Amino acid sequence: MKSWVIVIIGIALFLLLGCAGQNYLNTSSQTLVRQLDSVQSALSRKNWDETFRLMQSFQQDWAKTRKLWAVLTHHEEIDNVDQALTKTREAILTQSYSDARMEMETLRHFIMHIAERERFSLVNIF
Repeated sequence: MKSWVIVIIGIALFLLLGCAGQNYLNTSSQTLVRQLDSVQSALSRKNWDETFRLMQSFQQDWAKTRKLWAVLTHHEEIDNVDQALTKTREAILTQSYSDARMEMETLRHFIMHIAERERFSLVNIF
């Protein structure tokens, strides 16, 4: 009888932690995308100083988020975000509008892709 209780508690804990991890990925990815929207808005106005400042703020938040995401997801996905972030930052530093827009969309895609990829769904199971 005790072994069944332990198994049920273990399964419940596993499911609870999985849901909490998924919720964190969704919430943090939405927060990061909102920050990118602010960066993109400044970029659209070609306000390079504000764009750079907002991108630095995004980088700091990503550095904090990255640590926990590394526990919850594949490192390859994290590397994709890091690479896109580096390219976006460099495009902003060189004030290349078209490159910055293109790389920012890539960065946004990778961030949203992580949350989608880790979502519990039949597509991700099979």
